[in-house]
Amino acid sequence: MKVLENVKQFVENLVSKYSNITIEDEIMVANVKLEYALSTKTHMASISILSDLTYDFYAEGIWSEEVSLMKTKYFNSIEDLFIVLTKDITSFMEL
Repeated sequence: MKVLENVKQFVENLVSKYSNITIEDEIMVANVKLEYALSTKTHMASISILSDLTYDFYAEGIWSEEVSLMKTKYFNSIEDLFIVLTKDITSFMEL
């Protein structure tokens, strides 16, 4: 299984555990880039992951447009990416 397919499965399983997070959109570009748009009642988030494990996470308030979370990281292993994804999506859920 390709890296981004593993990430896709991980994100979908993780988000399904939280009833207040909705996957608004998901885009996979030729197995080189995976993007998600997530939302809660008060915030929206964008997740972008490249096949080289470069990761961007951005979250802001829907009405305030105040940036709540923002980061760009590169990971050496998919396991490290999964740890940070879990932390970021959990933090997003708690906004």
